[in-house]
Amino acid sequence: LDLVEPERVFAEERLLVDSIAKSIRAEGGVRLPEDGQKVVVLIGPTGVGKTTTLAKIAAGFLQQGRRVAFVTADTYRLAAVDQLQKYADIMGLCLETVYSPEEMARAIGRHSDKEMVFVDTAGRSQRDPGQMEEVQAFVAACQPAEVHLLLSATTKREDLEEILERFSICAIDRLILTKVDESTCFGPLYSVVRKSPIPFSYITTGQNVPEDIEEATSEKIAKLICRGTLGCATDDALSSTEFTLSGVEGLRTGVGDQDA
Repeated sequence: LDLVEPERVFAEERLLVDSIAKSIRAEGGVRLPEDGQKVVVLIGPTGVGKTTTLAKIAAGFLQQGRRVAFVTADTYRLAAVDQLQKYADIMGLCLETVYSPEEMARAIGRHSDKEMVFVDTAGRSQRDPGQMEEVQAFVAACQPAEVHLLLSATTKREDLEEILERFSICAIDRLILTKVDESTCFGPLYSVVRKSPIPFSYITTGQNVPEDIEEATSEKIAKLICRGTLGCATDDALSSTEFTLSGVEGLRTGVGDQDA
């Protein structure tokens, strides 16, 4: 590619971000109920960061002085309950562990005095019909609830599409993009946002609780997609170019811009 003026690069990139942002739905994070109680359920495949993300979201409400409880059905992963128990102990919260959908419904009922109940579920394979039915049963036992599906930024396009399709049996309300700090290529995410009307709620950017999470916006996700797509697709071809769309984007966002 020929060298181009930085001003033109910024203008073209701004147009691209704006265009992609129009196709992305983002409605921000979890909100307090107007009255009564809200149950928030996190679901997703293994290794996407459900337990850590749950603790991050809950910590935000604790900082507001809200009444919060944890319930976990993640009894399959080694030390999963211990991990959430440590978070609960630090935050001074009650944690209930359940082994069946029936126990889930009763556990939530025991916390009717809480404004927010956060439910952690076991990571399950989208390719296992039995495991998908199990997740569906646990989610059904939590209703009425707000269901968030976690998608890792490190997942390839075909798997993202499959995860979204298979987990949709749970009537997903929101999407959470995790592990943004572990990837440099976000182009595959564009396939998801084009095909799915489900809005994003959060982006997570690390392991620190509660710091490494932020509410999603259409512009933030569009910036990720543009930076990742342009950077990954053209690294070799642009290695000697002084000013490029991806290069200037890196200068602009790599230091001071924490949106992504």
